[in-house]
Amino acid sequence: MSGMTMHFEHIFRSLVENTNDVIMVLDATPLEQGGPFIVYVNPAFERLMGYSAEEVMGQNPKILQGPDTDDKTRFKMRQAMRAGRAIRIQILNYDKFGNELWLDINMVPLDVDHFKDINDRYGHAVGDQVLRQVSAICQSSLRASDVLGRIGGEEFVLLLPDTPQANAIFVAERMREQLEKTPIDIDGLVITVTASFGVASLNDADLNFNHILERADEAMYHAKHDGRNRVKSAA
Repeated sequence: MSGMTMHFEHIFRSLVENTNDVIMVLDATPLEQGGPFIVYVNPAFERLMGYSAEEVMGQNPKILQGPDTDDKTRFKMRQAMRAGRAIRIQILNYDKFGNELWLDINMVPLDVDHFKDINDRYGHAVGDQVLRQVSAICQSSLRASDVLGRIGGEEFVLLLPDTPQANAIFVAERMREQLEKTPIDIDGLVITVTASFGVASLNDADLNFNHILERADEAMYHAKHDGRNRVKSAA
């Protein structure tokens, strides 16, 4: 497993544990045997759904559905489970007190523009300090549930849970502007940096988070190709 993959998985685990959105993992017990069964819920599940992990562990996720949960959606889920294939749908679930809960996830990679020039001109030690300050500037505008991590070189990735794509684009644009207008001062050496951003939303074609990262990366490379210091969204 590559270092980048391991680091991305660390970021994903951090998202799962710290997000304010519900995440639930099911086992592969066949429907005919009463499955699937809940084998993991994150801390946000307990806070927002009103159930403790002990209450739902080993239960069928149908306990979260209600009278208005769409039968056609449930049928699509059962078909996918029987076929052993991935599916992404929206289903109406309820917390312990009858409230609805929905989830949107956006991924935003960002790459510091012309970072090789900074390394070549000032040295790798200065380059490392630039990256640390870039991270601090970006972190200053995030919510507690958002996760920012460096995945290699001068590239970072931002995970925005419970965020529609239009809002994710706004967050990326705000971060881009903040970087552009904040000179980085390293012992009196002032360096201005910009970054290129890509935005992608989780959709039906994404079988895992690597797929959404690939689409977000492609959008980011379009931003670089079109002149850098801009935000592009994936189709």
